[in-house]
Amino acid sequence: MVLGRRRKILRTVRFSIRTRLALVIVGAVIVPLVATALLSVRFFRNYLRSQEYAAIVASAEQLDDIIDMEKEDLLGVTKAVASDRRLLQVFTDGRHNRLSELARVYLAVTRAGMLAVLDASGKVLFFQEKGTVPNPTAFIRVDEDVIPVGGVDVFPHRRSIVIRAWEPVFVRHRLLGHVVALERLDATFAERWKRTLGLDVVIFSPDTVLYSTFPFPVGMSPEWFERLRVARRQVYRHVVLNGERYLSAALPLVDRHGRYLGAVAIFASEEKAMRAVTATERMIWLTGGIALLVALVFSVVLGDSIRRAVDELVRKMRLVMEGDYDVQAVVPTRDELGQLADGFNEMIARVREHQRTILEQKAVLEEQLRVAGRVQRLLVPREVDEPCLRVRVAYLPALEVSGDYAAYGSPKEGVVYALIGDVSGHGAAAALVMSRVSAFVEERVNWDVGPAEIVRALNGFLREHFSTANVFATLFCARVDLRAGEIRYASAGHPSQFLLQPDGKLVGLEATCPPAGLLPDAVFQQEVERRLEVEAPVRLLLFTDGAYELTWNDGEMLGLSRFQEFLQRAVSEGRESAFEIFLEALRRERVGQLEDDILLVDFTTRCVRTSSGAVNSTTEEKGGVRDGVSPHKR
Repeated sequence: MVLGRRRKILRTVRFSIRTRLALVIVGAVIVPLVATALLSVRFFRNYLRSQEYAAIVASAEQLDDIIDMEKEDLLGVTKAVASDRRLLQVFTDGRHNRLSELARVYLAVTRAGMLAVLDASGKVLFFQEKGTVPNPTAFIRVDEDVIPVGGVDVFPHRRSIVIRAWEPVFVRHRLLGHVVALERLDATFAERWKRTLGLDVVIFSPDTVLYSTFPFPVGMSPEWFERLRVARRQVYRHVVLNGERYLSAALPLVDRHGRYLGAVAIFASEEKAMRAVTATERMIWLTGGIALLVALVFSVVLGDSIRRAVDELVRKMRLVMEGDYDVQAVVPTRDELGQLADGFNEMIARVREHQRTILEQKAVLEEQLRVAGRVQRLLVPREVDEPCLRVRVAYLPALEVSGDYAAYGSPKEGVVYALIGDVSGHGAAAALVMSRVSAFVEERVNWDVGPAEIVRALNGFLREHFSTANVFATLFCARVDLRAGEIRYASAGHPSQFLLQPDGKLVGLEATCPPAGLLPDAVFQQEVERRLEVEAPVRLLLFTDGAYELTWNDGEMLGLSRFQEFLQRAVSEGRESAFEIFLEALRRERVGQLEDDILLVDFTTRCVRTSSGAVNSTTEEKGGVRDGVSPHKR
């Protein structure tokens, strides 16, 4: 029901093509674009947070790998120096000056920031650092940490954490000394890895901050340091520093004995990430606005071009609907509308050709129908005014030819047949069937087989020859016996015909059986004939159903009762034809084409029966009932 109302509204409200295109673009482009922008911003915010977290995790793992690599590199340096033959000469001949050259080479090509050589007692034979040379005893405590087995360790030193690796030097299982390589996790380290990671780096001691690449508060919550002390891997959490939110990851640092020495942490600012989101959001809205403007301009231009082409086609189509076929649509574009215009022009050209052919064929057919109509009018019962017979006929065809049929005649002296019928349908087809029916009926009238037998034979004839065409016919057949003073009639579905009584009243002669051609012959084996005693003159008013089944001036069908009133008035006034008043009214009220053919026959026998039973003067040249049937049909 709702869908039906919507369709009704859409049929009522007419949208132009430009408006429809604009609505399509708004619905198909702009609305999805705005929705996508909103969803994209929301998604991007969530995605950026997830990516930020993923970046922190990856950076922490990378930092862990970096510190492990530092340890591996330092250990590799100590092993390489310990195995260098030049170092053995330093221990054997005491030429320490060669160590300076050796140290510069290893410090230049490795990550090591410091390099030291100790003798077996732990005395520092040589120490060198990139940059300044500090006090080596601050970094090397042989009595506590250095043992005759290589290893790596970390320990805090002032505002840094030091990674230290050492390797013993042996000659034939005799310990000559140690090689120590060191690297500090200090400001240089933090700045370098801030540039590498793109994140802020902070170095913690067990209870304070040693160095930070951004303004970092010195005081931290004890909970933070406690979590770092007990952690064995990275620690992740959101923290608020200086009123700003950060996502952080911290890597705890422990020595070889498991003692917590500090941590290296990475911090990512959510505000910085949100600034990127805001910039992206502005870019999305700017792009969307530009796309909206382009879409609207495009819709206006496209809609106007389509509208002009469609208006041209509609205007030419209206001219064609008004009957002007000498038109041609001009659409300059070569798109689908241009192809439609070409197709329209080709169609109109073919229509003109077909119209010319149809007009020629129509002229031929109309001429043939006019000839057929003239021939058929010759078969309409002619009017007769003789001493024993008077006939008045009115014929109003709806088309050139029709299926109405009437005849009268005498197969023998003293007997007159009056017939009227109507074949189903209109036009040429009904006229062709009527010609066969009339010949068939007239033959049996000449045989004087009687009305009942004529109706039965007609039913069998139609069923045998026209059953596949669903053709049927109505027939009123009356046999007037002037000697016996009786009428025998049969009516196969024909409308009630009228018999004028001596007192001037009209009596209806109702149908006695169904129309011929519809039902099996067994139906017509019953009594289908009626007998009436009459006195001369005998007057029958015969007509087809087109006489009363027509629309009258009040918009209603005339009907049989009102039609009978016209006939009754004409008889009462003594008109020559009982149909005169009806025809006069019809001429006044008739509007346009008749809906059906009208055939009217006023049939009167005026001969009287003598005392001897003879009928007066039936064979006179200008009077009496004529021998033979005069076939009159339409």
